[in-house]
Amino acid sequence: MRRLPRFVLAAVLLALGSACAHERAQLSSASNKDQRGMTSAETFKPSSLAEHPDLTPAAVSRKFLKYLSSLQGVSDLSQADVSRELGIPLKRTASGGYAFRIVLPHSGWSYGVDFLGSAGLKRKTFSLDFANDQRGRDVGPVCELGLNDALAELRHAGYEGGPEFGEIGQLQNYSLSRGR
Repeated sequence: MRRLPRFVLAAVLLALGSACAHERAQLSSASNKDQRGMTSAETFKPSSLAEHPDLTPAAVSRKFLKYLSSLQGVSDLSQADVSRELGIPLKRTASGGYAFRIVLPHSGWSYGVDFLGSAGLKRKTFSLDFANDQRGRDVGPVCELGLNDALAELRHAGYEGGPEFGEIGQLQNYSLSRGR
């Protein structure tokens, strides 16, 4: 059996913590948009849902999981492919990676995808995260796909790994990988 090169895909699903862990996933359909101009040398800045109404938290989450499940190795993971497959306009960040983020008005929530990698790197990071600067906020605006559902789908696709905790025991993220 051919062994796949190791690649690490961090699915930062903090916002989907225990409050969403048992909720059923709601599928969201997204229209097929023109994929030209999906990556840019423009400096990264967050977008609004009004700019990308088809890129709801559920739609981005589903696209993220579908793309992860389809990957065969690190060579399949590129900034252009991430942008094309997820239908998101990735922008260059100050750290040299690429990102796309939507800020939801009035809720304090934002969600997005980050990609960090270069031709010379053997380890690439591709992440989905949900963030809110205010502790204890209602997760309803981003809670269309439950954490347990997302993890089950990735484990079914062969990913292994689990939660990563900070120095005082707080959940920081879930880090999953597949291959050697």
